[in-house]
Amino acid sequence: MRKTLNSLATSSTDAPRLDRALQRAKSSFLFDLQSNQSRANTFGEYEVIFGDARVVFTDLERLLSVTPEDIRHAASQFVSPTTQTIVRVTPVALPLAGAKGGAR
Repeated sequence: MRKTLNSLATSSTDAPRLDRALQRAKSSFLFDLQSNQSRANTFGEYEVIFGDARVVFTDLERLLSVTPEDIRHAASQFVSPTTQTIVRVTPVALPLAGAKGGAR
């Protein structure tokens, strides 16, 4: 994952890959506005985060205007070895059913 993230900072994202990502983002954004409940949640989030729920009406246009150069620039600015955090999660083994101290 680190190699992929670092490559965003040094090389340009190819156009077909970016188009697919933008289409998925657009679909998700529009899907979130379909029901009254999700629309209310989205407007509330925008009001809290941006101070103005009306930003939701321009946000999709702003998102769809992202270019490969924008991604490279943001990655070079925010993705670096000094800003990366690695979290390793090791699951705890659960006792087998019927074993002493296990589930009954």
